[in-house]
Amino acid sequence: MKTFISGQIETPSEDIRLKFQKAEDYLKSIGRFPLNPLKMPQENRFYHLQSCKSIYLLDSWIHSPEAMAEKYYSELTGKEIIYESNARNQEKINLKILKITEVIKEVAGWEPEQYLSHEKGPKGLKSQNRGYLGRLLFAVESLDAGMDLDEVCKYVGRDKTTVMCYPQKYENEFRFNARFRKIAEKVDKLLN
Repeated sequence: MKTFISGQIETPSEDIRLKFQKAEDYLKSIGRFPLNPLKMPQENRFYHLQSCKSIYLLDSWIHSPEAMAEKYYSELTGKEIIYESNARNQEKINLKILKITEVIKEVAGWEPEQYLSHEKGPKGLKSQNRGYLGRLLFAVESLDAGMDLDEVCKYVGRDKTTVMCYPQKYENEFRFNARFRKIAEKVDKLLN
């Protein structure tokens, strides 16, 4: 999930650059795809925020009119808002997500952006099937690991009703799709 980093940068100093870099590293470590505004032209900053599904607010956001506007825009458009001060509370869930995505990549060769996308691809393509099967694997393994249904929905970009059907769909794929069964068994073995 693309995540925009927001905070006070009106006068970028080495300390501010370090804080943004730490935020970028942290977001990468939990399987996010961070956009660091210090690494892009300032005139493109808002454009990049629009393309993101979430925003990560550094604690300094409260001291920046621009960051406050980015937060307000994110609220109005329904983006997920992650506060730096609360992010550490999510560490346990994020570590589970990272482990699950790494195991799926190791076993199936599927990158998280192939199945943790909010966009639905064109029908009939192999990539769509891979995305669907990846979402099934991710969702079922995440639920088995104790993640909250709302969290799983957020990551796979699907509503609760759809995600609640995933365990049954997983069982059907496991039963009738030999390739999926082989991948699912390896993933489950590595995670448990």
